[in-house]
Amino acid sequence: MKNNKKTFFLSILLFVFIIATIGLPYKNWWCYGNDDFHGIYVGYKTKTLKDYFDFFHKKGNILDDIGPSNRTKSDNKKPSSFFSVYYRPLYSIYLALEYKFFKTNTYYWFLTNTLFHAINTIILFNIFLFFLSYLGALIGALFFAFHPLISYKFGDFVNLHFYINIMFLLLLFLSFKKYLDSKKLIYNFFSCMLFVLSLFTRESSIVIPPMIFFGTYLYENKNKQISIKNFLNQFFIILKKTYLFFLIAISFLCLRIFLYPINFDFLNKNLNSNKLANLLNRFGELQVLIYDSLSLSWLPWGQKLIRGIIVLSIINLLTWLFIKNAKKIYVLYFLFCSILILWPAYVGNYCSRYFYEACPFLLIAFILLFVFYKGHLYRLKNAVTYILSFYVIFLIFFNIECFSQREKNMQICSNAIQELIKHPKINKKPICILGCPGPGLGYYLASLLWVLLDNPSHTIYIDSSTMLRQPEFKTTNYKNTINKYYNKNVVQINPLENGFQFKTLNPTKISFDLPPNHYSLGDKIINEKIIESGSEKITDFTLLLEQKYIEQKPLFFTWDFEKQQFITIKLKKNKYE
Repeated sequence: MKNNKKTFFLSILLFVFIIATIGLPYKNWWCYGNDDFHGIYVGYKTKTLKDYFDFFHKKGNILDDIGPSNRTKSDNKKPSSFFSVYYRPLYSIYLALEYKFFKTNTYYWFLTNTLFHAINTIILFNIFLFFLSYLGALIGALFFAFHPLISYKFGDFVNLHFYINIMFLLLLFLSFKKYLDSKKLIYNFFSCMLFVLSLFTRESSIVIPPMIFFGTYLYENKNKQISIKNFLNQFFIILKKTYLFFLIAISFLCLRIFLYPINFDFLNKNLNSNKLANLLNRFGELQVLIYDSLSLSWLPWGQKLIRGIIVLSIINLLTWLFIKNAKKIYVLYFLFCSILILWPAYVGNYCSRYFYEACPFLLIAFILLFVFYKGHLYRLKNAVTYILSFYVIFLIFFNIECFSQREKNMQICSNAIQELIKHPKINKKPICILGCPGPGLGYYLASLLWVLLDNPSHTIYIDSSTMLRQPEFKTTNYKNTINKYYNKNVVQINPLENGFQFKTLNPTKISFDLPPNHYSLGDKIINEKIIESGSEKITDFTLLLEQKYIEQKPLFFTWDFEKQQFITIKLKKNKYE
């Protein structure tokens, strides 16, 4: 039995430590690119109580009204459907409330993220105490709090719904456990309400019913023999206790279908795509997922042998612990939960921020591997405790290093935007932004400018294919860390009568990506490609602007790496003018 006063004191201490290390020092924290810009715009355009209610109906899709003007005014813009919509009403409400309280003071948006991350860490600390000593639970909680994905991905304002959602899910499981222990319906009701809030926050929670169902069976039979026969005998008993979750999930899906009917053309197109080719192309994503799962994403990409040895050693250790484990089914259950909650990555593309929702379940699985190991645990336990203690200290300092550089990069972008909106003609003419850095500034920059200019109808054009995608990370001898913004011009932009030529001066630092999209400002002509490290890179291309954009005589802006700010560029004058 744990000491409640000691648990409370350590929880408060942990909370303060996380706020003090991850949140408070970074007073110059700013937006980090596309999603954050649109998140602020969502808050800006939410004016009345009716707007809040509309998020559950007319404005439920978070992708609505995403800029720039060449997207919002495009004739090719397709209506949202069941499989393409991001229906997250509470996500939009969180952003609207943040804007209402903080406006564009981005430091407080960042602190809000830190607050919920600290709450999740405390909840996990208390969950880990079910299995571990205070020291073990504290190490596990700090491991979660300073996981490498926090160093790389934490702090994007729009990621708040990940942090709130995992808080809902952790409290949901704890509340339902309380219901199973006490048989009091109030706890079942509370867990169901948390499930509803979770679904309207992020659709990844739709898989909670089977997780609760199988978890209930395992918890109710923790002191009994687990078998298929026993499971089938109790199937309807367990279903009776968990059916409300299935009803809520079905109701949510029905609401989604009602608001956004299924587009079978969209579905057929995706079903008929080359699945084998897609799987082969996604091998890199699988590698990232493995490194995220093992908390090794900081390892340098160039050191393949070292990475391979470390990964294989850890996998061998975990496999041995599993083979010698007395509670294999419980380990498999939490692995099953961590895999299931990641389903958005399987139907789309994996992004490391998705792992935040899977991380708590995976950590519990790893803990159970050690707790129920049948061998001589004493020496192994001591060795793992020392290793993880030093590793957590490394992660804390690594986090500080990455956050400091990210803040510096953000400050460059913030200063450049503040100078841009001071341009004397920016409110008088259409704007066209070309060749801005992809990390930090990007395609949705128009959304932020609409807020800062307080003019959401202002015409702002951006062509995403002209973005300068410098690597977000740099590899040193022993780690991947955050890259600095380049301070020398690595791109030459030559004006033409009807467009611009973009040529990289250093292909190893900057190359171009020309993805097909419906919102291009014109035709692209590829002038030069090279093969580097086995991959093809575009190093020289020409953008031929459509005449309708040229006729509007917009202000053209691009990025100057040496000045680290936006500068104006002009089309070449026609010799007949």
